[in-house]
Amino acid sequence: MNEFKKNKPIGVIKKSKIPILLGHGVKDGLIPYYNSQKLIKANKKIKFLKLSGGHSLYWQIVDERNIFLNEISKLMRKYLW
Repeated sequence: MNEFKKNKPIGVIKKSKIPILLGHGVKDGLIPYYNSQKLIKANKKIKFLKLSGGHSLYWQIVDERNIFLNEISKLMRKYLW
């Protein structure tokens, strides 16, 4: 727990140099949507996709889910292969 307090997500995101893809559902009942807004303000290089559903990709509109999965695929092709 001390390690989490020491490395707060907002501080880590601010310093991050790696590509970040963040998708967040506006109806997320587990992690409030405003949390993602704080993160994208902390690092302007974040690629952000606003999703209409809840916490899981399972709860997204199929087209939105496919767009997000395609973005993941693009990042993987660009940086992992």
